[in-house]
Amino acid sequence: MSEHSSIDACTSEPLTITVAEGLSVSAIFVTPAEASACYVLAHGAGAGMAPPFLEAVASELADRGIATLRYNFPFVERRSKRPDPPALAHATVRAAVTKAPEDCSRTATRSRGKVLRRPHDFSGLLADLDHLLPVCERLGERATLVEVQDADHSFHVPARTGRRDGDVRAELLNALTAWTRDVLLKGAHSRRSADFRAVRMSRPLLVIDGDSFARRAYHALPKSIRRKGNRGAGAIVGFGNFLLRFYESEQPRTIVVGCFI
Repeated sequence: MSEHSSIDACTSEPLTITVAEGLSVSAIFVTPAEASACYVLAHGAGAGMAPPFLEAVASELADRGIATLRYNFPFVERRSKRPDPPALAHATVRAAVTKAPEDCSRTATRSRGKVLRRPHDFSGLLADLDHLLPVCERLGERATLVEVQDADHSFHVPARTGRRDGDVRAELLNALTAWTRDVLLKGAHSRRSADFRAVRMSRPLLVIDGDSFARRAYHALPKSIRRKGNRGAGAIVGFGNFLLRFYESEQPRTIVVGCFI
């Protein structure tokens, strides 16, 4: 990790998050000396919390004054390739979001949503702008859509673009940092920090492993569900229905969908 300068200038602390009685998961809390926010970062269905990409994200966010809390889902702790059932995944997310303020007591915990769009996500089914734009419009200032041209599922871009993976990552993290400053922290300094945190944490933050639930929906619903151009729509319908049901039951202040790797 020597290639990431922030690791030498911040604290990286291994943690344990209790999900339920007798069940806990590993986590890593990375914080700079002066953190303005904390980003609770969930991994995708294909890897745990420590692949190079997520380590770079945590390190480079620390360079930008943002702490991160990364954590494993239980199936990774068990070394299983099969993602956890939704109820257990939800419980893990809640436990991580609950843990974050404890470790970020002097920071403002991130409380609104950002969708980072990759054109080739899930064969184009979930990243179709025709579906994403109306959702972002409904969310208003709480959501910002960032489109990364030519990027694949892991934000890798072809050499012909003249950009390197680090350039793309910097573009994403700069957008996240600006969003945090302009939306999350706007007006925060005019309030007492304790009151600010209490208001932000009064409703739950919903963080979703987008890849895992999209794949589950894709394989669970009939392939006869189609959309324009006779393209499959099972993943869209299933994921959308799941999101609406969960929103109605939990009434979160924000929904964050993570689809990193």
